[in-house]
Amino acid sequence: MWFRWTLWLLIIFRIALLIYFVTGNGSYIHLDSGAYIDLADNMLRNHVFTMSSPDPDFEVQSEDRPYGPEVFRTPGFPLFLALFKLLGINNLVWVVYAQEIIYLLSVFIFYKYGRELFGQNIARIGVIFLMLNPGGIAYTKLILSETLFMPFVFGSLFSIGFYFKKQHWKYLLAAGVIMGIGALIRPIMFYFPWIAAGTILFFNRKNKQNWRHAGVMLLTFFLVISPWLIRNFQIYGQYFFSGQASNVLVHYHVPRVWNAEGVRSYWDGGPYIRKMVAKARADKEEQLERPMDSVEFFKFQQQVALKELVKYPNSYFSQWISGTLKAMYVPFSVEVYNVYHEPGAPIPFIELLPDTLHAEKTDLIGIPLFSNSGIIGKLFYFVTHARPLYLLSIITSVLTMIFALLGIFYIFQKKNPFLWLMMLANFYYISVAGPLGYARFRLPVDIFWFVQAVMGGIWAWSLYQQFMEKFKSKILSTEAS
Repeated sequence: MWFRWTLWLLIIFRIALLIYFVTGNGSYIHLDSGAYIDLADNMLRNHVFTMSSPDPDFEVQSEDRPYGPEVFRTPGFPLFLALFKLLGINNLVWVVYAQEIIYLLSVFIFYKYGRELFGQNIARIGVIFLMLNPGGIAYTKLILSETLFMPFVFGSLFSIGFYFKKQHWKYLLAAGVIMGIGALIRPIMFYFPWIAAGTILFFNRKNKQNWRHAGVMLLTFFLVISPWLIRNFQIYGQYFFSGQASNVLVHYHVPRVWNAEGVRSYWDGGPYIRKMVAKARADKEEQLERPMDSVEFFKFQQQVALKELVKYPNSYFSQWISGTLKAMYVPFSVEVYNVYHEPGAPIPFIELLPDTLHAEKTDLIGIPLFSNSGIIGKLFYFVTHARPLYLLSIITSVLTMIFALLGIFYIFQKKNPFLWLMMLANFYYISVAGPLGYARFRLPVDIFWFVQAVMGGIWAWSLYQQFMEKFKSKILSTEAS
């Protein structure tokens, strides 16, 4: 009974928030929203998947890429937006309403199937987390692909979970379809089927039937994404999926590694690497005696970035670890920022870890009270300036990270293949952004990261109970002697 009443109160809370942001000071448009909307409009008007103009206002760094048929973004979310316009629904507020419904549907999926795979109590706690998760509040109200991506992440994990439980190939067939559609919404899912197949084969490597089942899943996945790959082959002559990895390497990884090495600051590194790529592209096109197309450019840009990154292997590795740790403990704070569209302190918390902070707190005569490179000083600055909601969000993130890492021991003890897959999915979506430190595509696994933290709490409590039992027995034996 308590769960039902709590759930209804949380639904009312979410509806009230939705009304507030829709009728109040909320804005549906994010930096990337314009590109999605433009792609959707052009699909309907001209029946092509391309930007209507190479206007840099649509996205960061668009001016340094070739203009042509879109191959940077995949068509899933623009198709979703185009469907509304096809039905004559042009007001974007209806997309926000639909995204709230999709999010609540995702919560239902988690509860329905989580009860069987996690147990009733964890499923209920997970539902409460999902209803209050800052990311689930923030991204449903922005024209971005994260909310649409969520049910496909849930569906892929739960389908494979039921395969582990019931050993029927139809669940992997469903997983292949779900992951294929998910990859067309967010390209980051392109590599996840291989992790899933590896987990299946690791736990059942001696069973030839499991090899066939994993093969069916991968084949189904590639059949679902094949129209997109064939389209790109027809245009560019190569089976290319997305240029987003190339973009991240150039515009985020290289500047952060340069910053760590002291070559140039992160903020100077971005413009510098873009000029560097532009010059290298001009030289290459002069050599080819023709302009490079988009796919050629993305691959060439990636080569330029990798050539630079291999110069600093130690820094690149340390930045990847640093970025992964940051992605574990900053997401709730970043998403609270995305809810309110204003920082809770003079600087966003996400910038506390890298040495990119220039502002310092000073006393009355202007003497700095801490060094801009000292993490303790930065933390003190944040704690003394942040709003209460930001402090709560970062405390929650840090505690979740600590217990989720402890959850690894719980999963090792259980030897449950689904829990292993969940753990691998968590680390994949959290760490794949590398030095960037945080990416929106990790939003759907926030709940599984939280579940891993709950399991870490269970493991820590059982360890404490074992310790207390041994301690009591030792005292009793001492008193008896």
